[in-house]
This record gives sequence, structure tokens and C-alpha cells, in this order.
Amino acid sequence: METNDLTDLIGRVRQGDELAKELLFEALQSKMRTAAQALMLNERADHTLQPSALVNEAVIKLLGSNVFKNAEDRRYLFAASNKAMKDVLIDHARTRNAMKRPPKAKRSTLDMVLESLEAQERANIFDLTESLEQLKSSSPRQAEVIEHHYFSGLQYNEIAELMEISLATVKRDLILAKAKLYEMLNR
Repeated sequence: METNDLTDLIGRVRQGDELAKELLFEALQSKMRTAAQALMLNERADHTLQPSALVNEAVIKLLGSNVFKNAEDRRYLFAASNKAMKDVLIDHARTRNAMKRPPKAKRSTLDMVLESLEAQERANIFDLTESLEQLKSSSPRQAEVIEHHYFSGLQYNEIAELMEISLATVKRDLILAKAKLYEMLNR
């Protein structure tokens, strides 16, 4: 869906248009599915992980928050989507840690997503979230760029357009944000 279409849909939803709300929901859910699938790209070929569980739980959180009526623009909508996906991962990690790792046969797909994140980043979701919060306080734009890229699955040019910054700035912010996160996580 084009940028102008999303902006138009958000305006129509704020005016109470239910059809626009459905179309906006479908467009956002599609972006979230793409992002969840991107999380699984680095998994082994025989992995049976299905990113739909992450998307479904995040969508439930979004629907409960009335985000569609509160969204001022696409940027707000994607930020809410990023937060919902992060919250689902964090909630699930807390539950998983409380259960002291259930047997593999009873593990959900979200367990596998978290293990993938932990293996790739050499940190758990709690450390990653804390580091992202630190990055937000010191470099808010860099934090937003990295969240749009990893949690929304947006491409560099989409981030540049959404945040109204240059493509070079997006690339530079991602490099700097990754370096800062790496340093924070390896202290």
C-alpha cells in the first residue's frame, strides 16, 4: 500500500470510517507479518517456526489499545506496532523464564523467536530492551530507525520517507545504533 493511501486511511479512521479501519488493519498486519518473517531469516533451514503467533499476539495488543483511532500519522502507527511486538516478546520471555524452559515438545514458536534473538545478539530480550531504552534517551532518532527496521521490517527507503530524513541518514543511524547497542550489550 502506498504512503498516501495509508495517510488517507488514517484520516478516514479518525473520522469513524469502519471500512478504512479494516483496510488499515490489513495493511498494518501485512507489514507486521513481513517483519516477523524477517526475524526468522537467520534460522536454520529445517526450523518450523511460524511468525504468525508473534503477529497475532501483537495485533491483539494493538486492538486493545485503540491505536487506529489514536494514530495521528503513519509514524505513530508503526511505532505502536513496534512496541506491541516488543511487548509480546518481553511478556513471553518473562513467562518462559518463570516456567524454567519447558520441554521442546511443549515450546511455542515465540520461544524459538526469543532463542534466535538471544543467539544472534548474545543477549536476552530484557538486555536488548534495556539497551534500546538507553539508546532512546541518548539518541532517539537512532533508536526509532533501528526499531522501524527490525520490529516493523521496513526497508531503508521506507524509513527515510516515514521519518522524513535522507536515505544516507537512515543508513548512518543504523550503523551507529548497532554499534552502540553492541557496546551496551557487551559491557
